[in-house]
Amino acid sequence: MKELLLKNIYTLIPIGLLSIYSISLIIQKILYFYIIRIKNRKNIALSLDRLLKGDFDEALKLIVKDRSPTADIIRFEGELLGRGDRHLFQYKVEAFAQRKIFEMEKNVSFLSMIANIATLIGLLGTVLGMIITFYTMMVTKSSDPFILAGGISQALLTTAAGLITAVPAMLCYSLFIEIIKRHISFMESSASEILALKES
Repeated sequence: MKELLLKNIYTLIPIGLLSIYSISLIIQKILYFYIIRIKNRKNIALSLDRLLKGDFDEALKLIVKDRSPTADIIRFEGELLGRGDRHLFQYKVEAFAQRKIFEMEKNVSFLSMIANIATLIGLLGTVLGMIITFYTMMVTKSSDPFILAGGISQALLTTAAGLITAVPAMLCYSLFIEIIKRHISFMESSASEILALKES
């Protein structure tokens, strides 16, 4: 096994580096999404209700420990109520929401990129390994199936390494995208309700 690893070292090193970076990103985003999770949806709904009734202080108390984007946008809109016209209010809220979305999406796309690159590097290593195997058989004029089997197993090792890196990265990427979509949906719903209050 050690010999197989050494023969594929030039493709396994970049795959290994991608794997380490992928793991660090996954841990970072898991911690981030845990911190910004909606701790109590009931409190969010109650806070929004209090805000719509004009009781900003009570609305703020209900979500004081909530660090979710939805709670942030409720706090932000609450502070803006009564200031400026509707268009300025909407512009500021949209700009704030975009900043929150950017924070959530930061570095997530790298996971998809890592999955694709790791898979391609793995395939490249396999193709190069097969080329070397068949070239060696041609030069030595050998038809020994054991040589062929050894060459193929060596070549396929890089594909396996690439997939081992790619599958968790792609899985977490899809999961994080769904979490972001859910947060955006809550943010949009809350923002639109408060905007309707501003218009009335």
